[in-house]
Amino acid sequence: MTLSLHAENNRGSSPQFQYDFDPDICPICHAHSAPKRITAAISEDESGARLQIIYRCTRRACDSLFIGTYKPLQPDKVYSLVKLAPMTAKEEPFSDLIKDLSSSFVQIYNQAVAAESLELDQISGIGFRKALEFLIKDFVIKQHPAVEEQIKKTFLGTVIKDYIDDPRLKSAAERATWLGNDETHYVRKWLDKDVTDLKILIKLNVNWIENVLLSEKYARDMT
Repeated sequence: MTLSLHAENNRGSSPQFQYDFDPDICPICHAHSAPKRITAAISEDESGARLQIIYRCTRRACDSLFIGTYKPLQPDKVYSLVKLAPMTAKEEPFSDLIKDLSSSFVQIYNQAVAAESLELDQISGIGFRKALEFLIKDFVIKQHPAVEEQIKKTFLGTVIKDYIDDPRLKSAAERATWLGNDETHYVRKWLDKDVTDLKILIKLNVNWIENVLLSEKYARDMT
């Protein structure tokens, strides 16, 4: 089932076009809703025809305008949604354990998420790599406070090798570092992996670290 509307072109006429669907989520507040169509326009550039529909979020607390961009699919010429803008970043929530361990990790990670939401894919991966380093080093410093200054100056790979004993955390941290380094180097080593895999590995590190911190907490509380 397709939808149809009239869209104004640059000659002042408003031909009818078919498109696949209206978005069901606001890219600004990230709430699910049925946005209201305000107006539509059709244009064409070097990339081809482009149908743009202006929507208003029906959530009272938001009430923002945003644009849905549609492009035609061959061969039926039905326009398909390809982009919503503006797109605000939806921050990744972290537990209080992780926030207390490394507030810098949380801040850097969500700044990388913001870059990713703006399609700045050449720098978002670098941000995730930096976030990983703060997470791992802050965790290791908590476990080995006597060598804090040494840990701060040591390469991340060496810190993982020398100071992390849990084999599962060590494995996840090593692989996240490999992919993170790919985001900063001229030549990629892991051609079948990308930022999505890096984010999964970072979350895996977060999970293992939370397990350690929780275990230590209950060991202290229940002597």
